[in-house]
Amino acid sequence: MSFRLTRHPSNPVMVPDLTSDWECYNVFNPSVIHHNGLFHMHYRAQGLDWVSRIGYAVSVDGVHWNRLRHPVLEPVDGTDSRGVEDARVTLIDGIFYMTYTAYGREFHGSGDPTIFGGGITPMIARSENLITWAPQRTDPLAPRAMGTARRCAERSLQQRQRRGGWHRLCLLWRRRPRDRSGDGELGRPARLRPLWLGASHLGVPN
Repeated sequence: MSFRLTRHPSNPVMVPDLTSDWECYNVFNPSVIHHNGLFHMHYRAQGLDWVSRIGYAVSVDGVHWNRLRHPVLEPVDGTDSRGVEDARVTLIDGIFYMTYTAYGREFHGSGDPTIFGGGITPMIARSENLITWAPQRTDPLAPRAMGTARRCAERSLQQRQRRGGWHRLCLLWRRRPRDRSGDGELGRPARLRPLWLGASHLGVPN
């Protein structure tokens, strides 16, 4: 199956909130799923401290969004003190699973730390309502933190259902080279028959 995505004329559908201390600088890297007749977005945000947090917004049409005033996932210790980033959410057997990146000043793993020290680790969290998340900190998705060579890795949690009802979780890694055209990222498309809705961000250098 192939399809073509067309940018909606109402873009951007979300901008930084200048009245907020945690999302007044950047809102980007969205992930959207369609559940119970609504679109649910989880997005990365940065504010006055430049630390990344995960925000939540809900929409009836996928274009006009209402967001919570507080983040739904934020750093808790040294392993993610520089931010929690780039959420991807999937529903499996009535439970929502979020994969995200923990970027912190502390490095707990083999290999080399990042050029700034600390580590970058793929993590997973669970939720029953898309708002209250429980990070599974004793069971990260990778056994070690990533150094500089793997900084541009992208991971997503995908649902695969076969005849018979079983599921498989897939952790996908790929290098994402940066070039002069800027850095872009497309979240998991949400299907709303007969259309697919994709949320993305694209940065273009000056």
